[in-house]
Amino acid sequence: MHGELAIPASTLLAFGLVLMRLVGIFVLIPLPVKDAGPSAARIVFALAATIALFPVWPHVNPAVTLGTVLGWVVSETSLGLAMGLMVSFLAEAMTLGAQIL
Repeated sequence: MHGELAIPASTLLAFGLVLMRLVGIFVLIPLPVKDAGPSAARIVFALAATIALFPVWPHVNPAVTLGTVLGWVVSETSLGLAMGLMVSFLAEAMTLGAQIL
C-alpha cells in the first residue's frame, strides 16, 4: 500500500511568496555575526522561518496568469527588502546615537 506524495500548486505558490518576502528581509537585516558566518546560513534561516510560518501562509488560487504571479513575486520581494532595509537603518541609527552619547 503505497501512498502518493501530492503537493497542491497553491501550496507551492504560497511557499514561494512567503520565501521571497523572508529572503528579502534576511538579506539586509543586520545579524550580530554578519561577517563571521557564511551567507548560506541566512538562506537556511529563511527556509526554516518559511516552514514555521505555514499556518499563516496566504491562500492562493493556482489558476492565475503568469503576469499576476510575477507581480506578486516582485511585490513580496520588494516588501521584504524594504523591511530589511528599515531594520538595518534603525540599527545604524541606534549605534550612532549610542556613540554620540
